Amino acid sequence: MTETKKLRRLKVLAKQYARANRIAQHVALDLVAEELGFPHWNKLITAIKNGWQADSEQMTGVEAFVTRALPAASFRNGSPEAMSRRLSYLEQAEHGMIGDHPYQLQEVFHDVIIAGDGWSITVPENPGAIPIVETLPDLGGECPVLDPEFLERALRLARDRAAQVRAEISIDWPRRSTKPDFGGVVRHPLSHVESDMWFCLHCNGKITGGQIAQSLWHCPGCGASLSTSLTRHFGPMIRASHSFR
Repeated sequence: MTETKKLRRLKVLAKQYARANRIAQHVALDLVAEELGFPHWNKLITAIKNGWQADSEQMTGVEAFVTRALPAASFRNGSPEAMSRRLSYLEQAEHGMIGDHPYQLQEVFHDVIIAGDGWSITVPENPGAIPIVETLPDLGGECPVLDPEFLERALRLARDRAAQVRAEISIDWPRRSTKPDFGGVVRHPLSHVESDMWFCLHCNGKITGGQIAQSLWHCPGCGASLSTSLTRHFGPMIRASHSFR
């Protein structure tokens, strides 16, 4: 398989993953890149242009990742200290059980965190971002969140709470900030500026009014929060270096 064919195959696999898990295509591309050891898709493309090639074993690994049963989530190792602090921080958390495993669930600065002994899942405020699963590496296969059924139940709990949080944010904002008019015009949530086209100063992305409203004022390209620090330059421009908290 030539490198061109491999790249085309990676794009097809990412598209399949995006459809199966109902996530944005750019998110799926980044996940495929992570499976190959790159932080995101653009870094993978740069490496390919510089001569890097995926071998057959790596391609097989990506195909296995795309077809595996686990719900869409980004997995990474967490540090024992950070995860211990996280559990201690969830003082007002809702407590419950998933099977034989206790959990704590709480909204923290518009993100939703569900955590237990040796694992945690963060569902970001951004509707287009995928959940982040952290586990302690020394638990290995004994960590309950690595079980597909357990993960699905934990994600359902966290996503249901995240839907409530996003609804509360939408209620606080003007209706025109989350519902474009017939021309696709939306209003910035913290000002009276309106437009059918917006620009992210973080990644230079160009975003329609419909896209920005659907993403709850996060850039569909880089995920930055775009609800603060509005400036002007050839139309409404949003500075994406700060988060709305």
